[in-house]
Amino acid sequence: MANRQVKIQQEGNRTRSGNLRQRLIEVAISEFGQHGFDGVGTRTIAAKAKTTMSAITYHFGSKQGLYLSCAESIADRIGSGLEESAEVTEGFSSPSEALEHCRQTLLAFVQIMASEQSAPWSSFILREQQTPTEAFSIISERMFDPMIKRFKAALRLRRPELSDVDIEALSVLLIGMPISLRTARSGVLRQFGKTEFDNDLIDLFSAHIEEVLNCVTRPLLDQKPG
Repeated sequence: MANRQVKIQQEGNRTRSGNLRQRLIEVAISEFGQHGFDGVGTRTIAAKAKTTMSAITYHFGSKQGLYLSCAESIADRIGSGLEESAEVTEGFSSPSEALEHCRQTLLAFVQIMASEQSAPWSSFILREQQTPTEAFSIISERMFDPMIKRFKAALRLRRPELSDVDIEALSVLLIGMPISLRTARSGVLRQFGKTEFDNDLIDLFSAHIEEVLNCVTRPLLDQKPG
């Protein structure tokens, strides 16, 4: 009985520790996204997470360790959100399977980028895009690079007549469409007289992104007039 109570207590301690670690990451993502790495101190992050500075040292080793953990968390969470909607594969058995993978990935990405949940993630990523650090490499290697690799494989099946450079460019441009809904959010919403992305607007952009995808992945022979 005593051993069981000790085990339960240890599991409870691990849960609380894990919750605190995640809370620190959530607060840090928001703070780093708004103010940058140099613009916020660990004291502020710890206070907003309702803990002490020693918790940051315990879980991450340093401010830099916390910052890199934020990058890992963002990449893993966006990546897992995309994987839930689009089956991740190293290769495609047919051009139609390749197209469907791209379609599911882009539509899932639209949902993520239009959600308020992605706001602090995007602010963090945008800062890294402007002034890359080790965190940018983490985000790229865990999220963007695998996504672009799969899109390139899909496009090679759909458009075998294109050069490698063209395939690379198309992959980047396709993935950039959903991202623009977050990076240009205020401007986009202003054009539609809205303050947030509602379901109708998300459906509208999803439909047009799907239309663009169908156009650029159509084999060249199919695009030529009869």
